[in-house]
Amino acid sequence: NLLPVPNAMIQLLLVPLLLIFSSAVANKIIITLIILLFLMGYRYMTSAITGRKSYAFAILLLVFCFPLKMGLYSLVGGLGVMLFTMGYYINHKGDFTKAQLFYLTLLITLTWFWHLFACMSLLVLLLSYESVLFISNLRNRKSAMQYIKSKLPVLLSFLPVVLLMISFSEKAIDSTATKFASVNMLLEWISDMTVMHFFHTEREGTIRMIFYGLLLFSLIAGFIKRKNLPAHAFAFLTTAIIITLFLFFLMPLNFFSGGLINLRLSYLALILACLFIDIVLTGQWFTFIRNGLLVLLLIVASVNVFKNMLPYSARLNELLTVSKHIETNSVVLPLNYTTENFEYNFSLYLSCDKNCVVLDNAEAATPNGLITWNENLYKPKLIGNYLESTTPLIDPENYTKNTGIKIDYIMQWQWTAEINDSSTKAVNQLLKEDYEPVYASVMNRARLWKRKVHL
Repeated sequence: NLLPVPNAMIQLLLVPLLLIFSSAVANKIIITLIILLFLMGYRYMTSAITGRKSYAFAILLLVFCFPLKMGLYSLVGGLGVMLFTMGYYINHKGDFTKAQLFYLTLLITLTWFWHLFACMSLLVLLLSYESVLFISNLRNRKSAMQYIKSKLPVLLSFLPVVLLMISFSEKAIDSTATKFASVNMLLEWISDMTVMHFFHTEREGTIRMIFYGLLLFSLIAGFIKRKNLPAHAFAFLTTAIIITLFLFFLMPLNFFSGGLINLRLSYLALILACLFIDIVLTGQWFTFIRNGLLVLLLIVASVNVFKNMLPYSARLNELLTVSKHIETNSVVLPLNYTTENFEYNFSLYLSCDKNCVVLDNAEAATPNGLITWNENLYKPKLIGNYLESTTPLIDPENYTKNTGIKIDYIMQWQWTAEINDSSTKAVNQLLKEDYEPVYASVMNRARLWKRKVHL
């Protein structure tokens, strides 16, 4: 993909890692780097706002949340870079030397290459911060025009991103259909803190209630002691949260080749809420209450993630045993019968350590990645509804007739005998006629079929 894609960093990091490590190890290294980047960016911004070193515990609650569950690694890493960039901006009070302006430009451009949403989030925070400073200057009877002129060099630092956006927008703007969520759904996402859910367990409900209580407590405390907070901190964070929530209700679900925009905005709002908690609840008693509740929440969250991750880890290891039975340079069609969205992309691991093609890569079907599908050969609709359905109906022969590419293997994931609808019966009959079984995993979750060679 020759476009200046905004989600390129993860793939650029994976290239050297996969030359050295297995896909499983490389994945763990990437996730570790992303989490560290996210936490360090948050801590840096907190320190920039307060003017002192901050341990900033609240953000730990937002590590194992919806974005990581959905595999949005670039988003989490990009938000970490965005927070660092915003912290750099606050540290310099928007007043830069030429060298510092150059570094700011590099940081903004780096934010773009991590994630487009992170770059847009940076604009929201900058707008909030500068709005507060602008109003403060007016109250001090300073020249509005002079203030605006002083910010023109900062606008120039966005020039590379503006040019990248123009180049990227031609192909990205129409790549996804625009859809809007209902107001009731959006309100439910806010009240349930859907973006904080990882496994939808009772423990997560407990975390949500305590977090809401902590946020309410910090809002009351912040209003009471707002004059004693770091300069403009209360106004800046409040303004940023209000703008983010406004966009949450205004924006469509899909926009500019990206999906789940509203959930991403709610994630940004929660990051700002954590900043609010960490900055407002200071002082001996406030710190004691804040840290005590956060430690409790982190223990509950850690137990929740560990217990619920174990089954998925076992299932993924089971899936990985399939790879050794697939020949190099083969084309593999995955059929996913599970209703658990956490397992949606499991089949892609088959091609991580072996040179083969798995006909299911959502990232490559958008203009967002460095690698894109060959449009003449990637035609999933010719095969059937396997990308949308958990009881898919497929026609491999139709795909072969139209593209000249034969599907060498079909891998069924989480199929059981209890799944006996008409589509599944038709697929099983096709497998018996045109394919032969070559492998079934220990727990029978993965079944691999190889195309028969007709003489």
